[in-house]
Amino acid sequence: MAKEIVQNIKTPAYNLKQFIVIIFCCLILFLLPLPPGLSEEGRRTLVLVLLAIILWIKEILPPALTGLLLMISFPFFKVLSYEKAVEGLGSTSAWLLMGVFIISAAMQESGLDKRIALHLLNLSKGNSKTNLLMIILTTTLFLFLIPTGSGRVAIMLPICLGMLNAMQIEKGSNIGKAMLLGISYASLIGSIGLMTSAISTVYAIGIFESMLGYSWSYIKWFIVMFPGVLIIDLLIWVIFLKIFPPEIDMVPGGLIYIRNELTALGKISKQEKKIFLLMAIMITLWIFGDYINISVSQSCLLIALATMLPGIEIISWKKGIQSVNWSVILLLGSSLALVEALTETQAINWLTENIFSILKGFSPSLIGIIITLMIVIIRFGFPSLLSMTATTLPLIFTLAFSFDINPVWLGLVGINASVLGIFLPTQALTLMTSYSAGFYTIKDMCRAGFFTALAAIIVFTLMANFYWPLLGIKP
Repeated sequence: MAKEIVQNIKTPAYNLKQFIVIIFCCLILFLLPLPPGLSEEGRRTLVLVLLAIILWIKEILPPALTGLLLMISFPFFKVLSYEKAVEGLGSTSAWLLMGVFIISAAMQESGLDKRIALHLLNLSKGNSKTNLLMIILTTTLFLFLIPTGSGRVAIMLPICLGMLNAMQIEKGSNIGKAMLLGISYASLIGSIGLMTSAISTVYAIGIFESMLGYSWSYIKWFIVMFPGVLIIDLLIWVIFLKIFPPEIDMVPGGLIYIRNELTALGKISKQEKKIFLLMAIMITLWIFGDYINISVSQSCLLIALATMLPGIEIISWKKGIQSVNWSVILLLGSSLALVEALTETQAINWLTENIFSILKGFSPSLIGIIITLMIVIIRFGFPSLLSMTATTLPLIFTLAFSFDINPVWLGLVGINASVLGIFLPTQALTLMTSYSAGFYTIKDMCRAGFFTALAAIIVFTLMANFYWPLLGIKP
């Protein structure tokens, strides 16, 4: 059902006239006087980056095609060599993405994802309030298993719709609003909880290493970021019960549906046991990888290959390789090229000094709050969390250097703020997928988004100023 909903979402028509006008306007910028302090190479970089951002926001071209256009343009305009422009496609982050796509497909092929979700939902015992909590926590559990927000919603959506149908809950009900917004928000905000829970997070990890030389281990990222995600999940539950109070306390129809679905699944299959064991091995390798000298990317790819080996073969090679979203990998490569160009031409330094000069003299905590609010506003124009991260994270790092703030600390602040695109369906495919089911309106979403974002900003600010310093990440 979720697949059908995604397929029914209208994609924007690509407008040749708009494309030509935008290209022409950007080319005019080459004719303007060179701004003081900016090199010619820096101007070329900024014009090309501006072009890419406009194309990403307007979706005049497919995002991956825009990324390829950017990579090819850098050598043409003598910003980067061709080798440097495309080297991001061979990064460890790209291989990590390939691994998580294959593992995700193998899990869905085995049916273990649905079994886990149904068992956890069964724990609610038919209580509507507890049921909402279990739905949110189940979505959070899938952070460990599914690498994309839209993928997690695609798994949870048919289960939620089936429960609503069994309960005879009509569209517009508070129960339906809370359930579908709950899985969307938990999935999207949870994208920062683990190194592997979102493509944008994988990308951000690469930028920390390439720009700062700072390497994250799986367990360290988990300790720093996951507690905040879990707290916000619990707050989402409380907030939604207040703004969307359930019409009924007990939902026996929902409980019957869950148990019927569990009965239909039967006993756990050999394929489910295999993928469960492989996932356990992979998570163990992620946790202890630093001690045995195996990276997150290497262990993930190892397990992905294991799912297709003879004797295991949870998924065939054909299905596994077809599950890889090559467009996303191309977009990742172009984003890394974007960062390389901004850094090498020092355009990022010039841009940061001019944009954020008003923040000079403020305390790190106040700068963190202002940046958070600015990113939440800017996020309205970005339908992709990845492109948002690619655009703002290098700026934040350079700003931190300029103001003598720990760039790791300020970078984490920016990453936290970037997931708060929770006001409009157009801000993420995760949101568009659940919105298309028709159980809530944009007005409902804005209302829920306001209170959730407010709670999240408070949690993020407290974590940044009191919890992270205890872990050695100080402003």
